[in-house]
Amino acid sequence: MKRSTKIQRTSTVQKEVDAAMATGTTHTTPADGNIFLDLGFEPKEADALLKESDLRISKMIGSV
Repeated sequence: MKRSTKIQRTSTVQKEVDAAMATGTTHTTPADGNIFLDLGFEPKEADALLKESDLRISKMIGSV
């Protein structure tokens, strides 16, 4: 990883942390979590939505 990329990523993470602290956010979905469960969808539907979104993202970035 290039140094500038690492610095930029660190800066982005810090901005997210600062924003969360300012708004009182206490929960974030881990990268391997299911945001649809966090949004209140039933587990079966959340799994289907996650699979569909993963497929769409993969197609957009050209890995499928």
